Amino acid sequence: MSQAEAIFEFDGKYYLPTDAALGPWRPDGLHGGAVNALLARSLESDGFLIARLTLDIVRRVPREPLTIALDEESGSSRIRRQSAELWAGKTLVARAQALKMLSREVDVPEEAIEKQVWNPADLALPEQLTAQEKSGAQKYVGYPSFSSHAVAVRFAQGHFRKPGPVTAWIKLMLPVVAGEPLTPVQRAAAAADYASGANGVLPYSSWSFMNADLTVHFTRPPVGDWIAVSSRVSSQKTGIGLGEATLHDTVAPFGRSAQSLFIEPANR
Repeated sequence: MSQAEAIFEFDGKYYLPTDAALGPWRPDGLHGGAVNALLARSLESDGFLIARLTLDIVRRVPREPLTIALDEESGSSRIRRQSAELWAGKTLVARAQALKMLSREVDVPEEAIEKQVWNPADLALPEQLTAQEKSGAQKYVGYPSFSSHAVAVRFAQGHFRKPGPVTAWIKLMLPVVAGEPLTPVQRAAAAADYASGANGVLPYSSWSFMNADLTVHFTRPPVGDWIAVSSRVSSQKTGIGLGEATLHDTVAPFGRSAQSLFIEPANR
C-alpha cells in the first residue's frame, strides 16, 4: 500500500511524483489527472478566474523529478493568457495554457444561468452512493496509483467498465503538492480527465485509450469537494476517440471538457 500523503512533493526545485501520481497504463508513467492538476495549479492567479484550460500531453510523463517553466501573463485588465511547460530533465513532456477573465460579480438574469441538467430523483448525490473500494482499484491496475490513492469515485450512472454514458462523482483526496490546500480548479482539472474512462466497450485489459490532450471550459469555479463528470466516449476505426463531458457540482453545471484519445490494443 502507498504511504503517499500528496500527489507531488516539492523540494524547492523539482516536483517529485509519488505513488499517488501514477497512471493505469504503466507504473513508470503519470496519470493525466495528476499532470492536469499540477499544471492547473501553476496557472491560477489572484483576481482572475480560469475560463479555459487547455493541456497537451507531449509524451509520456515519467516518474522523474519534474520542473515547470511559467510564462508571464499577457493581455488586458479584463482578459489574460498564460502558458506553462512541464519538463523532465531536458525533455518537454506536457504544456498548458489558461485563458483568464477578471473575477467580478455581474447581475446576470436568473433565466440566463444554466441550471441542473439532471433530475436529482434520478441522479443521486455523492453522499447517497457507495464509495469505490480503493483496494479494488489497486487490484485492477496492479500497483498503487492515482486511481487507488488520490481520488474517490462514486458512480451515479453507468460504470467505467460498462458500455454507455457514465456519470461519476470524483473527489480528489490528496493535496496536489504536499503542504498546500486544494483549490476548485485543481479538483476540476483532475476530475475532467476521467471522461476518457467512459469507454466501457474497450476494456482496460485489452485496449489502451490514452488521452493526448484535455480542454476544460469553466463558467465558474466548482463548489465543494465532489465534481461530477457526465461523460460519453466515441471511437472510430481510425484509432482516434473523443471523450466529452459536462462537469457539475452538487449545485449545477459549471463547465464542459473534451479529450482526444489515442486508441490501440494494450500491451499487457
